[in-house]
Amino acid sequence: MQIIDNMKLFKTLDRLFWLVWLAFPVIIWLSYLSVQGQSADLLAELPPAFAACADALPNITKFSTGGKAAVIVFFLAQFLIYGALLALAHLTIHRFAGGQVFVADTLRTLGLLGIIIALWPFFDLLSSNLLGLAVRATGDMKGFAPDFLFDIGPFGVGLLIITLRAALRHAIAMKHDQDLTI
Repeated sequence: MQIIDNMKLFKTLDRLFWLVWLAFPVIIWLSYLSVQGQSADLLAELPPAFAACADALPNITKFSTGGKAAVIVFFLAQFLIYGALLALAHLTIHRFAGGQVFVADTLRTLGLLGIIIALWPFFDLLSSNLLGLAVRATGDMKGFAPDFLFDIGPFGVGLLIITLRAALRHAIAMKHDQDLTI
């Protein structure tokens, strides 16, 4: 009975992932609209203390072509990585729903998912600093203070997934050895 309930859970999660895929372009579009919303109208609606603070922030809509290109490349790189993570997670759940839990392909996908998640904080830190330097070099931003905050949460989760993959691989090998023992 427990196995059947788990299969229902994985099949439900597999279907729900299609809703995530449908929402993904909407999220990208809403992100684009939020960047376009950084205008004088928005500043006029804020209280004076907040408006002065918001006005000091870089306004992407007023960037030069080079600055806008740097922001777009950064934005697309991040969304491509999020898309890859979603694809790998969906593939893993889809395989679980199909009963392919302890197979080499699932373990490889799980390992790749763990590696990408573990490397994400390094990529995010490097790319955000490079974006700041690029926007400063174009003259769209007056100053730049490097960011040294390393997000340890995703790094730990990635290492946990990699470790679980290794433990599952070891369990499969032990089960195989046990099946061969008379």
